[in-house]
Amino acid sequence: MPTETIESIPVHQILRAQTVKSVWATTPPITQAAFSETAWAGASVMPIPEGFLMVKNDHNFLYLLLDLTKDTGKSPGVGDYFWLTFDVDRNACITPNRDVNYGIYPSLPIRIGKQFYLGPGTWTGISQQPTKSLARQEFGRTPHSMTPHRVWELRIDLKEIGVNLTHVTLPPVLHFGLRVSSATPAFTCDFPPDFYMNFSDLPVILMAVNAPLPSIGKPVVGIGLIPVGTGAPSTDGIDPATGRATTSSTYYLPTKNTAFGGVLNLIGDQTVLQSLWNQNVRKYCVKFKGAQTPLVPIWTNYHFMNNQWVYENIVPDSDGFYALIDPRETYSIDHLLFQWNTVGVSTGTHDLEIDFVNQSGTVVDTQTLRLMVDNNQPEVEIYEIKYNNKTVQPCDIVNIVPGGGTVNIHYRAYDAESDMRVFGLGAYHGEGKYDEILAETVPADPHGVADASVAAAPKFPPETCAYEFRLWAYSNVVNGYSFLGYTEATEHVTLIVPTAAPYKVLATKPTFPSGLKSVDGRTGAIGK
Repeated sequence: MPTETIESIPVHQILRAQTVKSVWATTPPITQAAFSETAWAGASVMPIPEGFLMVKNDHNFLYLLLDLTKDTGKSPGVGDYFWLTFDVDRNACITPNRDVNYGIYPSLPIRIGKQFYLGPGTWTGISQQPTKSLARQEFGRTPHSMTPHRVWELRIDLKEIGVNLTHVTLPPVLHFGLRVSSATPAFTCDFPPDFYMNFSDLPVILMAVNAPLPSIGKPVVGIGLIPVGTGAPSTDGIDPATGRATTSSTYYLPTKNTAFGGVLNLIGDQTVLQSLWNQNVRKYCVKFKGAQTPLVPIWTNYHFMNNQWVYENIVPDSDGFYALIDPRETYSIDHLLFQWNTVGVSTGTHDLEIDFVNQSGTVVDTQTLRLMVDNNQPEVEIYEIKYNNKTVQPCDIVNIVPGGGTVNIHYRAYDAESDMRVFGLGAYHGEGKYDEILAETVPADPHGVADASVAAAPKFPPETCAYEFRLWAYSNVVNGYSFLGYTEATEHVTLIVPTAAPYKVLATKPTFPSGLKSVDGRTGAIGK
């Protein structure tokens, strides 16, 4: 059985709420210029009260355009506003200090603010944490209406709303609520009604996971965002000899001689798959080249059918073949041919062979794909910390003597598979303070360093405090969407500086900006 719709399915696995599937933003649609019809071309569209919602995303941001065609009054100030709520933990309940609401500050200039829910209809003050999210207000014509009207362009940092496109084993679903309010003409509309009181029936955005990848005329076109490529020099793709990825510095995911690890999505080329479908190809299998036994993992995907999104298990038949899905069908991860969990797979190059078979049992097309797999983390170890040529043991209390020399760290940051991407070393102390001892280092030798020492700056340590020395490293390994393999080693010592006062934290109560009341008087809501 090629696909299996879960029969006894929890409510959250059938998306009966209004759903819009986002489209990958090849270039960010929000720029310093005014609204660009070209930049938003191809965006998904959902009708909302008094207008339309347009949606795109990339691996960093969700891009939303609130095209309020009924808001034709060019009101000054902040009388026109929006709320944008996200159920961050996706549990259909309001989770205090986790779920978020975005809006604008209650005074000019227009700028985005974020607050956390405390409960139904109650919020914290505006968060003072730095944000990469932004909001822009414009007034003009759009393809939905030639009558000038209000437009909001929003960019939301995916990290702030709990979306991580590297978790490729779960379809990226985002539940949201929206308020749009206008001073002239006067309206305030919630979508859905009273969403800020109850998260049980929020509309849904299915995030785009796949970027457009260059066709090579073969069924498998990419591993996540990494194109398979042709192997030609100076082109993005996977080297057919080494199985390692190299992409340009301006690509979504810049790589250089990079291995693969974690869970890998093999993405199909729609045009090639359609051609195979037209040749009556209806199944395929994946195996290691030369092996007789197919690989038979099971994965999940959302399938749009009967006007709703249904959570499906994708399973092979008894012979290890998967059904070739009609390329015209819509899934949350389109054209996902195979999901391969490489954890536990031996380190080294592996040749996958994908055979496409027609209804007569004839192999119509075969593709071989070589991948270098490495799920090992780099070795990081702090061998020794010295001060004044004497070894400092973990948990020691050390008196720093003026003119007594520098703190030295003897360390190892090494990767046996030559997949060391970057490493560094620093000291944490006090309330979030950090002193860099070894700057972020891209090693000339991809193995890293097996045995090295570094001296702290003469001004170190800056104060009397307990210090955590942290040596960290990242592998040069991707799952097709992001780099994997962070590891660290730490040691803790206390350093006493006679010329510096001990670091102290004064207990103070947090303060929040005033004037955070909405038009309906609910304390804490961002708005006018």
